[in-house]
Amino acid sequence: MTEGHLDRIDGGSITGWAWDSDRPNEPVRVDLHVDGKLHRSVLADALRPDLADAGIGNGRHAFEIRLTDRHLDGEEHLFQLCCHGTLTELHGSPRRWAAPDSDTTRSIARRLARRQGLDERIRQRDESRPPSTPKVSIVIPCFNLGHYLDEAVDSVLEQTFDDFEILIVDDASTDEATRDLLDQYDRPRTRVFRLPHQGVSGTRNSGIERSNGQYLCFLDADDVLDPQFLARTLAPLEADAGLGFVSCWLKTFGSDEWVWRQDRCDLPAVLAECTVLTASPVRRSILDEVGGFDAASGELFAEDWDLWISIVERGHRGTILPEVLFYYRRYAESNSRRWDNPEFVARVTRLLFERHEASYRQHLHEVLMLKELRSGDLLRKNYDLQREVENRLAPAVANRRAQTRQLRERLATVDSGQNPGARAGLSWGDLDRLSPLSADWGFDRGSPVDRHYIEAFLSSHAADIHGDVLEVGDSQYTRRFGGDRVASSSVIDVDKANPAATIVADLRKADAIATGRFDCFIMTQTAYLIDDIGAVVAECARILKPGGVLLATLPCAIRLEPITGLDADFWRLGPRAAADLFGRAFPAQQVSVAPYGNLLTTVAFLYGVAHEELRRDELDTVDGRYPLTIGVRAVAGMAPPAPEGPQ
Repeated sequence: MTEGHLDRIDGGSITGWAWDSDRPNEPVRVDLHVDGKLHRSVLADALRPDLADAGIGNGRHAFEIRLTDRHLDGEEHLFQLCCHGTLTELHGSPRRWAAPDSDTTRSIARRLARRQGLDERIRQRDESRPPSTPKVSIVIPCFNLGHYLDEAVDSVLEQTFDDFEILIVDDASTDEATRDLLDQYDRPRTRVFRLPHQGVSGTRNSGIERSNGQYLCFLDADDVLDPQFLARTLAPLEADAGLGFVSCWLKTFGSDEWVWRQDRCDLPAVLAECTVLTASPVRRSILDEVGGFDAASGELFAEDWDLWISIVERGHRGTILPEVLFYYRRYAESNSRRWDNPEFVARVTRLLFERHEASYRQHLHEVLMLKELRSGDLLRKNYDLQREVENRLAPAVANRRAQTRQLRERLATVDSGQNPGARAGLSWGDLDRLSPLSADWGFDRGSPVDRHYIEAFLSSHAADIHGDVLEVGDSQYTRRFGGDRVASSSVIDVDKANPAATIVADLRKADAIATGRFDCFIMTQTAYLIDDIGAVVAECARILKPGGVLLATLPCAIRLEPITGLDADFWRLGPRAAADLFGRAFPAQQVSVAPYGNLLTTVAFLYGVAHEELRRDELDTVDGRYPLTIGVRAVAGMAPPAPEGPQ
């Protein structure tokens, strides 16, 4: 006889216990039904000492069932725990429960509503058009990655290119949550195949066999496509029948963030290093020619590298688009972590040499030269990091130690009753100096004063940061203030050495960016360093979608920029000048300018005082006669005017 108890629903999981008194030391299964539908079946086999103490078998009869986003949306759901294969409920069941209202539940509810709306729009669109063979098939192999799968599928369904199918090929997942998700998976244009375990190569090859598209794209279940990925990569393939595949740059996210840039995919290049993205769309005829993915290479997670070598050595051409259109998730269990192990790399290299020995022998000189250049680039970057430590961090530490010594000396002076900082009627105190307290803007004391105002400005307009967002230098403000409202994040920089940059372009003439590309552009403390500031503002208006928002900050008072050089610091703008300048490129009535700061905070910033060293009332006081920083919000109109320089 099976009996048990639903103990609690809390923290995103359901816990309880169940056992069969006729078989006291054998685990039993229980079924969880949510809102009248079977959600999953689990084995109650976890150890709980209190159960053993109570005489319930050997104590290994507990269970914990993790809930999914669908159950954590803040709505009330009915949970029933039953003996496996029956409707006989455990004690404490049924139970109605709703996740407590919080930022997390609200975020989940928004994400689920967005996903439901996306699915509905695509289904309605498909009903209105006749069936046809899809142009491209997206094959998603999945092994125990159900937690990430919906994000990957969302990124496909949100593509601007609309002619595709999705094939999810389950490689015999052992994770209960993944198995239960796939048991009831229902997304538009998506088919799910449950196959015996065969590894990543066999799983992808099974997807090829079951697909219908002219082109194939292999998306891992934990990665994400940019909304423009298919449109941008398929266009060259459609325009050039001699082109076999199209790759692009990728940006990592998750545990770390950097941009992977490649510019060559000829045979010597791919022999030296895998320079082609796994998800690069490739013609079906070429995959048929090379026989798909190799199983032996798949065992070492080098099946994609082996595939691209096989394709290129047969004479097929590819190209790499110099823009980030793919997002690769990094976490502790990522397969890419294996490439940090030299022994693993050596094994892969030996395998590939054995499979492509003739090509390696023919191009040995070029391969070695490319590897030497790669090693030299890594050594240079390591040297740059060492110089950064020596030239920036070490002086900051020394400066902090010197400040500590000065404070101790002043305390000793105060204890002796002296006041060396006094002058006739005026005490300068710590400001009695010809150099700032901090040569690093105040970073070595806390955060700069102007950073406080910049973040206050962005926080007040956080709702504008949504959809496709562009930011200068890095994406920290996009992620911090945009959150899950952001569909895609891009970073622009004129310096191609910036690892975070997804677009390398000059803001005076950013031809690499299509007109009307972004919903929001975050440009903080940048325009004043560019000579033709009018052209910069005009480009901002051009690259925004109609109704898109530019959020810009500019200094009213700041020291000359030492990093870019004293000759590369051009402008200081007051509120009126900023309104006139931005009003030339944007509709004047859609430009608003807000000053921040006062005499005290402006002086404090110039001295390098951190904002944490000032009181809240001192920071919050705004005196229009002494602004430190201004924030500009400008909304794009239908047709931005041509660039016009400042008068």
